[in-house]
Amino acid sequence: MGHVQPGGAAAGSPPIGEVMWPLWRSYKRLFSTWTIVLSTFATPGAWGWFGNDVVGPFRRNPSTNKAFALLSDTPPEVFNALSALAALNQRRQELGFQMLVLFYVTVPVTLFVSAGEIFPDEFRRYLAVQGEVTLQLVGGLVLVTLIYLAALWRARQMVHVMDLIRIERGLDPVSTVELRDQG
Repeated sequence: MGHVQPGGAAAGSPPIGEVMWPLWRSYKRLFSTWTIVLSTFATPGAWGWFGNDVVGPFRRNPSTNKAFALLSDTPPEVFNALSALAALNQRRQELGFQMLVLFYVTVPVTLFVSAGEIFPDEFRRYLAVQGEVTLQLVGGLVLVTLIYLAALWRARQMVHVMDLIRIERGLDPVSTVELRDQG
């Protein structure tokens, strides 16, 4: 393979980052958060949840097929870097979702319920006057939570497609994260 430079690139080839980032942008577009509602009802993978095989139908999803085509000629070292990036993206999405649930859902709900218990009469008066605003705030929090959940679902889906590609190529897990997740 030749001498490997710091950062994993073979001598004479561009650094992995120069190849990986444009590929990442193309890859992530295949899993748009905004298309999740449609794909929930209109893909083989969505219908696969009704049986005991959720991988076979997932492999037939249009986004999965496009990802296979996009990454078909990707050298293993670039694929591994892209796979590690997808795993990092998923972990960061999980952290963001956990923070959202903690601060945007748990804390406001706790304060809201506590106010009703501690000041029941004032709380009823507040709801009588500000009930519509309260419902709008609650609706906004639910919407933001659903958007974050959809983004997390897509981030996981991106990693799962990478796993399918890795399996079909016969590649072993290479990153610390992938090895940890298998144990």
